[in-house]
Amino acid sequence: MWKRVGSLPTGQSLVALAENGVDNAKRIIGAAGYDPVLPTIAPDQVDQFRKQVEVLDWTGEEDPGKEPNYEELKKAVAKTV
Repeated sequence: MWKRVGSLPTGQSLVALAENGVDNAKRIIGAAGYDPVLPTIAPDQVDQFRKQVEVLDWTGEEDPGKEPNYEELKKAVAKTV
């Protein structure tokens, strides 16, 4: 379940970038955004981002006071160390 800004799902392009990267035209693979293209970003920068960053998708979470899943966070941090 995606929260929407207008007709676009918030954060979905970032999740798609982290999961799928970009194609030869620098379009984010699987992104539902209006124009999900990164024209000024080099492919090696996208690869580096995907290696260094793990996006924790909390889309649809409606309880702002909910405790984070610390095990999930620990696993994400361990991948970057």
